[in-house]
Amino acid sequence: MTTSRPDEVTYNPKEIIAALSPERLHPYLLFTATKSEEASLVPYDLVQRLSSRLFLPLQYLEVTLRNRVYEVLKEHYRWRRKKYKELGNPEDWLLWMPQKKSLLTKINDACNYASKNVKGRAMGVGDIISGLSFGAWIDILKEHPLKSSHYHFWFFTQNKIFPNAKGATRETICAELVEIKKIRNRLFHYEPIWNFDGITNCHMGLSEILSKYERIMRAIRWISEDMHAFLDEGGQQYLLSEQTLLLSNALLKSFKESSMKNNH
Repeated sequence: MTTSRPDEVTYNPKEIIAALSPERLHPYLLFTATKSEEASLVPYDLVQRLSSRLFLPLQYLEVTLRNRVYEVLKEHYRWRRKKYKELGNPEDWLLWMPQKKSLLTKINDACNYASKNVKGRAMGVGDIISGLSFGAWIDILKEHPLKSSHYHFWFFTQNKIFPNAKGATRETICAELVEIKKIRNRLFHYEPIWNFDGITNCHMGLSEILSKYERIMRAIRWISEDMHAFLDEGGQQYLLSEQTLLLSNALLKSFKESSMKNNH
């Protein structure tokens, strides 16, 4: 049996199910009336399309965070070095400030990768910056918590890195970024970005996606109001609109009714 879309494109649902795997589609059965694998294709596709709209803010958050942290700490250690001469070159703080073994391993891996892949020029600090994962930058923010350390930076730089996170502690900010990293990892591994426990209908599932979007956008605002405004122009208006939820629910309702008719 083939299924036809309004544009007359036809496809074999069984082929799609086999390609995606029944196991991947199984959680989406709770969004269907017939509880059939074929019925789960519609909510699966809908959720993937809406989830894909998180890629852009995640990308901007990651790039904005790493560039802000690098520049602020570079200036911090330039100032700090006037008093503590043993500190290294502020431009290269990534190579001497971190102390935790796991983070040093990530930085070393980024250096090795850059040295092998940069062609026609010398490797620069920008190559290391871009080679570090989102998780590595969160780890950097956790370094040197003691104010007595010459390497300590948080007390002096929090309001420069996160000028709009008033009242938030280092623990609060890092914990929120870790939660966003979990969203990122599930999204990049093509997994549902919510836990299906407690999600019993389409509206709840889509609302959970929208809450994740707001969470990412809030973190962007912590760093830069301008970046938040740049991304939010039309974006949130679309993604968070009632029309999106209504359209999505109407699509599923139509599919359920059609499926029920076909089974009678």
